Amino acid sequence: TVTSQLNGSFGPVRAESSAVRRLTLSNTGNDTLRLSNLRTTNDAFSIVGSQTSINLTTGESTTIGVSFAPDSQVTDVDVSGTVQITTNDPNTDPFTRTVSGEGLAPPDVSLNQTTVEFDTVAVESTDTKTLSISNDGGVSANITSIQIAGADATAFDARGLGTVSVAPGAEESLTVEAAPTVTGSATATLEITTETQGTLTATLGVTGTEPDIEVSTQTLTIDRTRLGATTTEEIQITNTGNAPLNVSEIQLVN
Repeated sequence: TVTSQLNGSFGPVRAESSAVRRLTLSNTGNDTLRLSNLRTTNDAFSIVGSQTSINLTTGESTTIGVSFAPDSQVTDVDVSGTVQITTNDPNTDPFTRTVSGEGLAPPDVSLNQTTVEFDTVAVESTDTKTLSISNDGGVSANITSIQIAGADATAFDARGLGTVSVAPGAEESLTVEAAPTVTGSATATLEITTETQGTLTATLGVTGTEPDIEVSTQTLTIDRTRLGATTTEEIQITNTGNAPLNVSEIQLVN
């Protein structure tokens, strides 16, 4: 005689992953119980292990694993099947038990921008932009790290998100700051690493601007001039930077 214990409800399981329940089979009869052809009626369920036949003496028990592994084709739906085992028990042949579960779509996270261009920012000043990370999947998406990589990585900073879990259908915000310390263009890559989807990236760019004044001479000598007359000399002021130069005052000392 075959008896069993099995919690056949797997509940929600993420697609492309799996969960296992244990099926305990016991022989409560007075002769050897022979079990063979262990199988399931739905490919989403399977018998764990490679055993093809089991013999149980009187009072003996064994435990086998039943796995539920939904694929991407069975998401957001209830799935059911049957575990079937051929036995020599005249009252239970085949032995059957119903199993069920729900396949959940895996995380599907994305950045709303893959290129973030700050245009021009004055040296030693800052500008910020906000990015959003959304999860269109059926289970939470875990963010494991956020970093900025590249030769000009120090010109940028990312904050406001940290290591978080983005719930299904939810959106989280991330602030990216550009703070150039030298003039010219700077580029880097924002890298957001997820637990199951690899790394999301966005290209960052900024041009640091700053005026740069140059005077044609550091010393100006004026020839002797007769009283009542005027002599003039010219000083040329040039802006060699990449931002407008505003001259607000010119004065003579001594």
